Amino acid sequence: MDGFKHLEAVASSFVFEPHNIKRFLDDRGRYDVDLAQDFPLYISLFQFKERHFTSGPTWHERLELFLTLDDLGPFKMGDQTLDLKAGDLVVVDNMQVHHVVDHPGLNARVIVVSFLPELVYNLGSAPDDYAYLVPFFSVSSNTKKMLSRHDQEAFGVYGAIARLLQIHFDERDRPYWRAGCKATLLELLFQLAKHFHNNQILRSEFLRQQQRSKKFTRLFEFVSQHYPEKIGIKKAASICALSQSRFVKLFRQTTGTTFVNYLNHVRLSKAHQLLRETHFSIAEIAHLVGFSDQSYFDRRFKEYFQCTPRDFRKSIQA
Repeated sequence: MDGFKHLEAVASSFVFEPHNIKRFLDDRGRYDVDLAQDFPLYISLFQFKERHFTSGPTWHERLELFLTLDDLGPFKMGDQTLDLKAGDLVVVDNMQVHHVVDHPGLNARVIVVSFLPELVYNLGSAPDDYAYLVPFFSVSSNTKKMLSRHDQEAFGVYGAIARLLQIHFDERDRPYWRAGCKATLLELLFQLAKHFHNNQILRSEFLRQQQRSKKFTRLFEFVSQHYPEKIGIKKAASICALSQSRFVKLFRQTTGTTFVNYLNHVRLSKAHQLLRETHFSIAEIAHLVGFSDQSYFDRRFKEYFQCTPRDFRKSIQA
């Protein structure tokens, strides 16, 4: 059987829940879930439908594999926009801002496998185990980290995901459940590492990227509390203890976008919430989240949410 058709057959025995993650999001758009410290693996089966999913950019510390079983359409990650077809798998780095773009006719099932790097590689791991994480930590922020049905390793990837779903959801109460999940996850990552072998990085660079992620987490916390204020590159760089030039380069490399775009992401996510939950005028909301120019606010909001603030408010009042 075709590898993708086999995966579809296995997935059809499980329930895909409507994508509703509002309760897991904070004001920064950070998507947080409770993970077992000794086994930080999380698998979600989501259904994305037009106007019926949690929209807006999110980010998290977890590493994520995002595979769509149906044609999904535009998917933004950092400054990239990917047009995802059935069978496409996207590798989402930790800290990368990403989201599904709503559009007419959207109706797609998605498998999301996320985990913390420590599950696969930590100080006690064999030196070569960091290679499992090569697809996530590429030195190029412009690389399209995607696998499609036509790629050579797709058959092995689909087979590993099918086995992972079966073990994770059907064998949870059996002995060695965690061992089975981890072994299958490593097989999945091995197949992806073969696909992304041109993106290989040195182990030392991988460790440096982990340390940078911790620095940027402190910056994200500051932005979540001060996003309406003017926060320039100089201030952001000082929080991360980096020079301005180094900060600009590393921030984009780590998050896939610029700091200005990230700051706008936080402001627009908050504006989206205020439009939905308050009766403030659009001009008041623009000011409250840090935009002094309403026309600029309107343009950026439409870029992120595919509609103007006015049209969004009308849609939720209908």
